[in-house]
Amino acid sequence: MSDECKRIALEGLKGRWKSSVLVAFVVMLFGAQCTSTSDFFSINISNVIDIFKINPEYNKLVIILISAFAFLVIWSVVCFIIRGAMVIGYARYNLHIVDGKDVGFSMLFAGFSRFGDGFIMNLLVTLFTLFWTLLFVIPGIIKSYAYAMAPYILSEYPEITPKEAIDRSRYVMDGNKLNLFFLHLSFIGWRLLCILPILACSPLIIIGKAPVVIPVMTAAVIISIIMTLFVTSYIEAAQAAFYRSIVYKRESDQTLENNEDCDCPEVDL
Repeated sequence: MSDECKRIALEGLKGRWKSSVLVAFVVMLFGAQCTSTSDFFSINISNVIDIFKINPEYNKLVIILISAFAFLVIWSVVCFIIRGAMVIGYARYNLHIVDGKDVGFSMLFAGFSRFGDGFIMNLLVTLFTLFWTLLFVIPGIIKSYAYAMAPYILSEYPEITPKEAIDRSRYVMDGNKLNLFFLHLSFIGWRLLCILPILACSPLIIIGKAPVVIPVMTAAVIISIIMTLFVTSYIEAAQAAFYRSIVYKRESDQTLENNEDCDCPEVDL
């Protein structure tokens, strides 16, 4: 299944890489990738406080670090609020990619027409995943895969609620969570390749001088970011193709069961 989804993704991305990379850049700024359920960050400021107590000469550095921390907190809140709407728009964008339909940058913001639903979906998925993670890490990971299709479902069915989208995601992912995990795992080589420029230049930090290290490391970081944007576009399109394949299979299985007069629940996908 992974190879087929990746093939469909590459076919859909032909002639659309520039648009997809630009969209991926904006999406990553807001942490709104469909391939992740939530984004958490933690910054330990105890060391900053210790520096402030030990050496008053670090006042300016402390102010800069605290200001950066405050900015990250505010930015994290903003991202959390709008993430759901952007994920819905990004899901629709990638579904159009794999369906061979016309796409545009503005499609990324189509989810803002359902801003409330997007926010509730993101909130519920975050809370549900966090709850299961607190019980144990593995159940949290499993549940994050169970909820992974909610943005695609919500983007295609405007009449359903966020909770219904999550429930339908659990339904279509029943028996498919491991397949999605293997799909993500198949991209590990590409992900490692993205950090290769930074790893290759890291020895310069020890043996090099600042006038050489700074521009080289800056170039390495920029190259890594660009590579990451391409890989992200590829992965997101592949996951959209995965959604299409499992929904088609689930609908086919359900039709077969109905034709055989099986007593099974009807689920409108």
